[in-house]
This record gives sequence, C-alpha cells and structure tokens, in this order.
Amino acid sequence: MLEYARWKYLLVAGVLVLALLFALPNVFGEDPALQVARKDHNPITADAAQCAETVREQAARQVMTATREQAARTVEDARQQAAQTRELARQRMPALVSRVVGMIRQLEGEDP
Repeated sequence: MLEYARWKYLLVAGVLVLALLFALPNVFGEDPALQVARKDHNPITADAAQCAETVREQAARQVMTATREQAARTVEDARQQAAQTRELARQRMPALVSRVVGMIRQLEGEDP
C-alpha cells in the first residue's frame, strides 16, 4: 500500500469537509418555512392557519406599499436635483465659457 505524508491526508480530509459544508444548502434546499406553534403545543387549526396567512399577506402588502412610496420619493428627489443642476449649469455656463475662451486666447497669444 502507498504511504503519503500525514499533511496530505489532513489536506484531503479538510477539502472533503469544506466540500460537504458547501454542499449542505443543496441538501436542505431553499424552501422558506415559517413555523407557527401555539404556546400549549396543540396543533394549529385550519382557521388559525388561514388567519396567520392573512396577517402575513397584509404585512407584505404594507411593506411593498412603503417601498413603492419610498422609491417614488427618491425618484422625485432625483428629478428635483437634476432640475437644480441644470439651472445652475445654465446660469454659470456663460461665465465658464468666456473664461475658457479667454484662457485659449491667452495661450494662443503666448505661442508664436
């Protein structure tokens, strides 16, 4: 039988452990689960499960509504900033252009 150094066996074992660790999510899957249990540990009835589902759906709707409103505010803020930037550029552009033209004329005058 072939004999290898101990560190090689440990390296192979370490790689196998890492591979197993990275493979675990594939074993368990991505099925999200919310486990609801009563304090007295009795099974949950169909009516209670339906009530819990309704509450969850309402909470999800509130989150989505808040997210949409926040996104709308962000877009409106961006539009206002863009308008302010355009106005500022429109006001300052003539002075900037005249300064650049003056610098170009000055450079042309210095060079023969």
